[in-house]
Amino acid sequence: MVSTSSMDFKSLQLESIIGFGGILIIHNMYALQRFSSILSGAVPGGLLKHPDGIHTVYSLGSTVVINNTKKSNIQVFLQGHTNVISCLAISKSGRFIASGQITHMGFQADIIIWDFEERLLLKRLTLHKVKVQALAFSPNDLYLASLGGQDDNSVIVWDLANGTPICGSPASRDSAGVTFCLTYLNSNDNIFVTGGNSTLRVWELNVAQRKVRAADCQTGQIKRIVKCITIDKNDELMYCGTTTGDLLQVNLQTKLFKHSGPPKDKDLFSLGILSVAINEKTETIIVGCGDGTVASLKLPKLNIVK
Repeated sequence: MVSTSSMDFKSLQLESIIGFGGILIIHNMYALQRFSSILSGAVPGGLLKHPDGIHTVYSLGSTVVINNTKKSNIQVFLQGHTNVISCLAISKSGRFIASGQITHMGFQADIIIWDFEERLLLKRLTLHKVKVQALAFSPNDLYLASLGGQDDNSVIVWDLANGTPICGSPASRDSAGVTFCLTYLNSNDNIFVTGGNSTLRVWELNVAQRKVRAADCQTGQIKRIVKCITIDKNDELMYCGTTTGDLLQVNLQTKLFKHSGPPKDKDLFSLGILSVAINEKTETIIVGCGDGTVASLKLPKLNIVK
């Protein structure tokens, strides 16, 4: 019998992974067609299409996986988190990936900024407690906005150049519930929006004063839990997917609720809307729902067309 103590063990190199544990966020028609069946899971925004049109980025446990969709079994693994990844974001330029994690009660949860081209860890940002809920890059890669989970309830804006926090604020009023999602405007580095349980806010960053101020959107008698937000290309309107199964249209300038759809209660989506994207060419809103449904709503009335 050969003693195991005398045997040489070689390190095994991970070659590829099959698996996904997140909620798909639809960013374009490619993602809709390729991944329409993956609409539920543990990590909101856990599967993203890279702007180069070739790679997908997703989380699996504590690892960020970069997958080449043109070549089979070509994957790169980014490892640096100490616990399960809770959110992901890709910068508009495609230069950076940001990932946030969960940690134990009483401890701080890391955000890691990765260099996409070099596949390297650039910066580790640590301020949020227990969980990082959501992340969003500003359109010109100047800032990263981060949202803490329910035990943290804070929004922090980071300077990407040096990896330091610029400012922070409570994510919602004391009378509101948990904030779940965070989205930057398409052409303004100083404005982003957040949504959650009875809270929908537009934030404006003042770098010179190192402050970020929130303006609450007025939705009248409508009380919703917002799980996802997308913004039109002109930064005039935002569309908010809710757990009730309807889509809210809100004016970003006036901060006032304008419209909701589908118009008929019987057409509301079961188990809520988890992801949303605008198809500017067809003037439709594409939604992915908790029951696995993918639907198209025609603007401006938000009627279901398919």
